[in-house]
Order: sequence, then structure tokens, then C-alpha cells
Amino acid sequence: MATRAWAEYENRRNAEPISTEIVAYNGVVESAWCDWGAKLTGVTNTRPGRSATCRTRTHSRPELSDALHEAGFAVVSFAGDFAGGPVRPENRTVVTAITRSANP
Repeated sequence: MATRAWAEYENRRNAEPISTEIVAYNGVVESAWCDWGAKLTGVTNTRPGRSATCRTRTHSRPELSDALHEAGFAVVSFAGDFAGGPVRPENRTVVTAITRSANP
């Protein structure tokens, strides 16, 4: 999962309020932006005759934890990889969420 910390590590330069990047590869132009204040990211992929856009909201680990607890998960934990390594800004995040047992 890409958290806000990872997105900032990968994309933000200094304290800019909005980061943008355009990359072309194999006939596809990818135009991406991150609005750090609004906590939104967007990517548009364009090739001749077709274009697709995706917008997502970025969340911090505490925001994700709160949302999962509010959704009914009893235990929420984060790791930096599938082996349970430490969480670092340069890594995506593995989230484990466990529901409450039906039998107390």
C-alpha cells in the first residue's frame, strides 16, 4: 500500500504544495500530480486515441489505523515488507487488520 509518507518520499521536492511529473514510455504519456494540502493524487495515462485518469486520496498510517478501527477491526499493524520488516518512508506499507472474535 502506498501511504502519504511513501508518496512524499518518492515525489515531493522541498516544500512544494503540488508536485507534478510527466513521463513518456512505450507510446504512453503519464501525467501525475500530488496535491499535498488536499491529500490527493492523480495520474492520467494517454496514448493515441485513449486516455484514462485515476484520482486517489493519500492517508497517513495513523489515519489508516483509525479508519480500520472505526470499521470494526480490533488489531491493526503495519510492516515495511511481507517479512514484517520495519516501516520506512521509502517502502510501501503492508497492513494487517484482524477482526474481533465472535467468541469472546
